[in-house]
Amino acid sequence: MPLRQRLENLPVGQKLLAALLVLLATVLLVANLTFISAAYWISHESTAPQALQTLGQLASKPALIAHALDSEHNAEALLEEIGSYAPLRAAAIYDSAGNLLAQLQHGEHLPLPEHYRQIEAWRLTELRSNQLAKLPRDQGPPGHLLLVASSELPMAFYTGTLTASLGILIFSTLLWFVIARQIKRLITQPIYRLEELSRQVTREENYALRAAPGNNDEIGSLAEAFNTMLSRIEAREQELKRARDEAQAAYDQAQALAEETRNTNRKLELEVQVRSKIEKKLTGFQKYLNSIIDSMPSALIALDEQLYVTQWNQEASVLSGTQLDEALNQPIDLAFEPLQPFLPQLKDTIENHRVAKIERVTWGQGEDARHYALTFYPLMGGGGRGVVIRIDDITQRLSLEDMMVQSEKMLSVGGLAAGMAHEINNPLGAILHNVQNIRRRLSSDLPKNVEQAQQAGIELEAINRYLQAREVPKLLDGIQQAGARAAKIVTHMLSFSRRSNRQMSPCDLSALIDQAI
Repeated sequence: MPLRQRLENLPVGQKLLAALLVLLATVLLVANLTFISAAYWISHESTAPQALQTLGQLASKPALIAHALDSEHNAEALLEEIGSYAPLRAAAIYDSAGNLLAQLQHGEHLPLPEHYRQIEAWRLTELRSNQLAKLPRDQGPPGHLLLVASSELPMAFYTGTLTASLGILIFSTLLWFVIARQIKRLITQPIYRLEELSRQVTREENYALRAAPGNNDEIGSLAEAFNTMLSRIEAREQELKRARDEAQAAYDQAQALAEETRNTNRKLELEVQVRSKIEKKLTGFQKYLNSIIDSMPSALIALDEQLYVTQWNQEASVLSGTQLDEALNQPIDLAFEPLQPFLPQLKDTIENHRVAKIERVTWGQGEDARHYALTFYPLMGGGGRGVVIRIDDITQRLSLEDMMVQSEKMLSVGGLAAGMAHEINNPLGAILHNVQNIRRRLSSDLPKNVEQAQQAGIELEAINRYLQAREVPKLLDGIQQAGARAAKIVTHMLSFSRRSNRQMSPCDLSALIDQAI
């Protein structure tokens, strides 16, 4: 439990005693702090400066400083002479040139200026009392003595202050006990008696009890007010008893009415629950149907007998550019303008109850033309007459049909090309074969050629020289190369048109490119 709550829960007498104790302790503490602060201020502002000034005057006498500035040893001896002064914290001697010659420290080391010129700046930041005394010399410039007083008070002061504080504390404690007895007799005991009476009234519910009259103070007024309150409570209790009897009769009557109302409310609650469940199921089923309709890849539009829109799925919004809220309860020719030419077919479907199909309708969608199939079928049921429009995008199907027709054409062309390649291949083979025969008949390496040339009276070597001069071998080479290229092309055509199984196999990409080109 927090301290504040514990103090708040204390009895009144203990609160008063605690407050008095805190007051005495606070007064004692403030008095001691004030006394110590005043003593410290007097020591810092008056006693310490005067003592340092006196000590500086004594140290600057010619008899003491005759040889103090001659060496560091003599300076330290002078500092030892004045170091027995208790309030002295530190001292330093500066020679005629202003340099630090020797220093004396009591307690923790205190940084002192290293040169006489730094003393003024150092004194601006130093809070302790300090005194700068001049050390005159017979010849030459004088030296200087820096004295720093201690900021601490003497131990005897603290001992005396503690003794006085203990005496005041003992006297305050005795005074506190005397005041506590009087507070208990004059304040605490009357309050306890009044508290005990209130507990007795609460426990016994006897409002005829009265508090004994006390002094003419606040507690006596409180006892008188408490007696007045008991008198009024006693009178009101009598009135409450009469009112209680009347209220009991009204309560019994109200209980009967409440029971009847409770039964009625229970029936209404049951009916509301049934209706709520039915509405939730209907709402869920409606959302389910709407989800099915919106998920269809076809546009679905329902119209009533007057051709006003009653149902409109998401695909219809995409196809027409008209949103559901804008299309509902609108004529179909306004909600979906491309359907305006088909109004007669829609009316015929409603009147004759027969399905109508329109296989191919072309509508522009952006820069592309799309093909659609329309289906009109009548609504059947007790919800009134109407018609449903289903719009299917058949653009891809028509493209596949065109591709199949083109593929058949290419197959026919491939068959013709294969037949032509066979027909070309036969004379081409004869040409290449005859070129080889011509080369063989003109070759001098065959004895038969030489024999036939001699019988004809012709020199075969002369014929070859003539043919070389007329570049006939080059012409034969050209014929053979062209024939070889034509034979290769025919082979590729036959390979391309030949039916084969589709199998994956590694190939040389460079060879495939050369063959295709």
